[in-house]
Amino acid sequence: MNANQEKISRNQLFFVIVQTQIGVGVLSLPYDLHMEAKQDGWISLLIAGIIIQILIILFWLLSSRFPTSNYFEIIQRVLGKFLGKGLVFIYCIYFLGVILLILLLYAKIINAWLLPRTPLWITSLLMLSVSVYLAKDQLRIIARVYTFVSLLLGLLIAFLLFAIQDSQLMYIFPVGDASLQELGGGVIKASISLLGYFIILVAYPYTEGTAPQRLKTISYANLFVVLFYAFTVIVSYTYFGTKEIEYITEPVLYLLKAFEMSFITRIDMFFLSIWIVSVATSVTTYLYIAGLGLANIFNQPSHEHFTIIVGVVMFFITTGLGVKYTTIQSVNSILSNAGLVASVGVPLIILFLSFLLNKKDRQESG
Repeated sequence: MNANQEKISRNQLFFVIVQTQIGVGVLSLPYDLHMEAKQDGWISLLIAGIIIQILIILFWLLSSRFPTSNYFEIIQRVLGKFLGKGLVFIYCIYFLGVILLILLLYAKIINAWLLPRTPLWITSLLMLSVSVYLAKDQLRIIARVYTFVSLLLGLLIAFLLFAIQDSQLMYIFPVGDASLQELGGGVIKASISLLGYFIILVAYPYTEGTAPQRLKTISYANLFVVLFYAFTVIVSYTYFGTKEIEYITEPVLYLLKAFEMSFITRIDMFFLSIWIVSVATSVTTYLYIAGLGLANIFNQPSHEHFTIIVGVVMFFITTGLGVKYTTIQSVNSILSNAGLVASVGVPLIILFLSFLLNKKDRQESG
């Protein structure tokens, strides 16, 4: 671990996890779950939350064995320098893919709802400029910003509560009508939306507190995100109904568009302005860990220059590909499979090998 890296508090860790997990997918998750499990999509989400919690405990166990090392350092401790650096490089490519998908989805929404005539290079440049500026700093600075902007989540919840007045609870019935296969498809969709929990493997050694205290904080963060998403999904389902939501890819925006306040005529636009902040925090996190991974590969003490390089590369890739439905679908399909491998399969293999090879830090966690 970088000796110059100041630790963050457990409260800050909570908001780092929350801001990483809640991002671009919040607008389309109700639709995605409904396409798999119909009105039981919220059940799939809760099952996914339980599975993620089990994985969190396993990842906490891995991090607890190496309390002074981040995930990239753990990989090299377990696999050795050569194989370890190779795997870290593959992870960096995966993080670039995640950033690309987030930027494409963000640009698609902005183009459709806010700025239809604004070129992609402008919206991408604005998002990447802000994200790179923040991501090149230490985690302590990033965590402070995340803690502050998390206040905006209260407004998102308040807007959704406002929409409950026209909801019909009968729309989520009958409960349990989806088959096991449909529920399973929904679980996979929900799990992909929750993959931001991977940040705990990177942030763990930089967090204050004992191992049990950190596990409790991480678990609370996961619970909050799952409940937030579940609330969003249920509000969307009870407002539109089973038939309508099949044709609405961003149900959250459409339901808010139907309401007005005396001081806000377009609640959906106001919601989007807050949503953009959540997108920026997600991009920032993946820029940070990609830069950290590259710094680890080249044995550099700082990730700053690598983060800037990643940001520049992502700008040219994003503007080069453009916002096309086929492109987004292709990238999403590839990353859905890669995400499950990178955020579930590989860490579990590393945990297994750490026990098999008896690899761990001799220093106790603080």
